[in-house]
Amino acid sequence: MKLSYDQRTGKFIVSELGRVIDSDLDLTTLGVRYGFIAPLIDDEMADKESPSTVEDPHATQM
Repeated sequence: MKLSYDQRTGKFIVSELGRVIDSDLDLTTLGVRYGFIAPLIDDEMADKESPSTVEDPHATQM
């Protein structure tokens, strides 16, 4: 949560983004809900399921 202090009013202010993030700690769900990322389709692999490196058999060595 982002907290700031307004010296003119003497009040603390909690940012809207801080409220949104605190409402749901699953950042993937938040990203999909607010349109930052596309939802995962059933036949796609999640990042943790994908191989760390993929070799391209057609790539040329320099």
